[in-house]
Amino acid sequence: MTEKDAVKCRHFGRRDLIAVRVEAELDSAWRNSYWNEFMDSRLLDILVCPICKGPLVYRRAQAEFVCKADRLAFPIRDDIR
Repeated sequence: MTEKDAVKCRHFGRRDLIAVRVEAELDSAWRNSYWNEFMDSRLLDILVCPICKGPLVYRRAQAEFVCKADRLAFPIRDDIR
């Protein structure tokens, strides 16, 4: 099973179960296309400020999310949003 599933199965108390690390890498062109076409709007629908839980504004040019209520900016670093 994957490591993610192994965490859920700890309570079984079995030592004969094996967890396998799974890594995936997306083609950068596909990832950028998918993000630009789909994730921007969907993510903004669910992202909130970690402080006040209010909405965030995505400033693409500045590569940051902004909470206007708290006057805070959350930078996007290394393409991590």
